[in-house]
Amino acid sequence: MSSATISCISRVAGPTSSVTAISEVMNLHQKIEVTTADFNDASQWELSLLSVKIGFGLKIKVIATNPPSTTENDRVSLLFLDQATLVPTRRVYGDVIIARCDGKPLHFFHAWFVLEQLDAMRVQGGSALFKANMTGNVHVHHRAREAVASMFAPKFFVATFKTAKERLLMPSPQADASLENPWINIVKACGTCGVAQVAGGGPLLKCSRCNSAWYCSTECQKEAWKGHKAECTKEMKAEKAIAGMQEKVRK
Repeated sequence: MSSATISCISRVAGPTSSVTAISEVMNLHQKIEVTTADFNDASQWELSLLSVKIGFGLKIKVIATNPPSTTENDRVSLLFLDQATLVPTRRVYGDVIIARCDGKPLHFFHAWFVLEQLDAMRVQGGSALFKANMTGNVHVHHRAREAVASMFAPKFFVATFKTAKERLLMPSPQADASLENPWINIVKACGTCGVAQVAGGGPLLKCSRCNSAWYCSTECQKEAWKGHKAECTKEMKAEKAIAGMQEKVRK
């Protein structure tokens, strides 16, 4: 386990928003300045597409050092897991700040929970894929990969979050108020840049083919299409299969 730290910022709002960062290791409070312009700058803040997929969009910012850190922040690297291989497509080094894409407060428990769940999925899914590979059967391996990918659906986080909260925290009205279950009312986020609304405050645009991907502009949609195309087709096939089963039930 790395010694790199993770900080959570309470909110992002306004042109020059002052927010609080909480250090995971030292448990200290420090003031940092985050502007909305910087937050929407992909060179400053990097979107975790996997976090958008699971229904809790997060962005990270690596704290620059000279020389650059060579210590992997392996917990944060989990935000960039490839669902097919369960290996991070991006390795994160050094201390980072994490923020919610929708600008809402990010309690450290939320960030901890997401990273713990992703780590558990990596271990469990990796074991399932290993056993499937050992069979030498391509169909078994394909089904195992689909099963692992389905683990990242938002619905699997709803009950798990409730259980983790009850098990690890002292129940109190204050805890319930500040630690809402974000998977009960999922806030949609742009699948390219992570913003929760279009410029001017309007609603996000929806992929008209699969109805499962959201974008803040046609530019973001075009940029994401190469990576979204395969998933879009899969979602459409799944919707048709469900519709077919429902039709059989009605008959």
